[in-house]
Amino acid sequence: MSAEQELRGINSLPMELCDEIVLLVATESLSLCSCDVDGHDYYSFKERNKRLRRPRLVNKLFHQSATRILFKDTIMCYEGPLRDDINQTETKLQGIIASGLTRYIQNLHVDPKLLCRSFHLLFQNLHCLQGFFCNVSTPRDDERDFIFTALQHAHPPSLRTLRLRGYGLGHHPSFERMLVIFLPQLQDLSVELRGKTKEPKDTIFCLGEQIFRHAQRLRSLVIKWYDFEVPGYHSFLPLDAPLERLHLTRVVISYELLSAVLSYRETLFYLRFRGVTLRTGSWAQFLTSLRRFPKLVDLMVLGCRYEPSAAHNDFEEISRFSTLRPDDISAYEACLAEVKARQKETGYKEPWTTSWSDLDPGRHWTRLAIRLDSQNTGLSE
Repeated sequence: MSAEQELRGINSLPMELCDEIVLLVATESLSLCSCDVDGHDYYSFKERNKRLRRPRLVNKLFHQSATRILFKDTIMCYEGPLRDDINQTETKLQGIIASGLTRYIQNLHVDPKLLCRSFHLLFQNLHCLQGFFCNVSTPRDDERDFIFTALQHAHPPSLRTLRLRGYGLGHHPSFERMLVIFLPQLQDLSVELRGKTKEPKDTIFCLGEQIFRHAQRLRSLVIKWYDFEVPGYHSFLPLDAPLERLHLTRVVISYELLSAVLSYRETLFYLRFRGVTLRTGSWAQFLTSLRRFPKLVDLMVLGCRYEPSAAHNDFEEISRFSTLRPDDISAYEACLAEVKARQKETGYKEPWTTSWSDLDPGRHWTRLAIRLDSQNTGLSE
C-alpha cells in the first residue's frame, strides 16, 4: 500500500474512532500514583493536555479531533489585578474568537473579573456550549448584570448546565430574568447565594415559584445559602421535573416544600440537606416517607433543625438549638439503613465531596486554562 493510499485511509476514519485514537495517545501510560481525593492527578492531566497537542501535527483530521477534545472544557481566567490591562485582555479574547476555537467549547468557566465588551461576542460564538460556570464574586450589581445580560442575549441553544455562585443573587432582577429564560432547557442548576447586606429577614429569599415553574426538564438542583446573619427562604420545587439530585444547604423551608420532594419518588437517587431549617411539620414524618423511594442510594441529612420560636427570632441563635429530635434520628437511621443496603445491591459509591464542582463535567485538571493576563501568551495546562 502506497503512502498516498495509507493517508487516504486515515483521512476516511470516522470522527468517533479518531477521537478514541487521540485520547489513547494522550492518556496511555500516564501515572495515577498521586491522585487526589476525587481520583484526579494534577501532573497526569497536565501531561495529558500537552500530549493532546501532538496529534494536531499529524493531519487535518487529527488536528480537528485533538483540538475539539482539548478545548471541550475550558476555563478563561485572569491572574492578578486587571489594572490598565483591560484593552490587551480584550484584544486576546477577540483573537480567540477570530480563530474559531470557540466552536469546540462545550463547558466554559469564566473569571468574573474579565468584564469586557468582547464577552457579548464570545457568548454569541459558543454554538456548542452545554455548561456555563461562574463565581460571581463581585458585589457590584452592574458587573453582575454584564455577565447575565451577555449570556441572556446569546441564549446558547445547547446549554443544559448552569452553575453560579455569588453575592446577592437571590434578589437580583437580571439573575432571575436569566433563569426564567434558561430553565425550560436546563437539566442541571446549581446556585450558591451569599447575602450582601443585613436586610430584614422577610426581604431575604432564594428562588421561588415564579422561576421554578419553568423548570420542567431539571434533573439536578443544588441551592446553597451562605450567610450567617440573615436567613435564606426557599419556597418552591418544580413538581413536574424528573429530578434525580437535590441538594439544599442552609435554607429555611416549610413542610410543604418537603412534601414536594415526595413527588420525585420514582426518579430521586441523590438527596442531601445540610443545615436546613424546618419551619413547620416534622423531620421524622418526611424521613419515614423517604423509605419508599426505590432509587434513593445517596442520602445525607446533616446539621438540620427546626426554626426557633418567636421568642428567639435572632437568626444567629438557630445554631444554639438542637438539631434533630430523638424520633427524627430514629427515622433517619432506619431510612439510612435501607439506603446503605441499596448501595450494596447496586454497587453505588458515594462521592468524596459535595462541593459545587461535584457535578461539573469539566472539573479540576481536565480543563484547558486560557489565561488572558498581559504577562502570558494565552494557553496553559
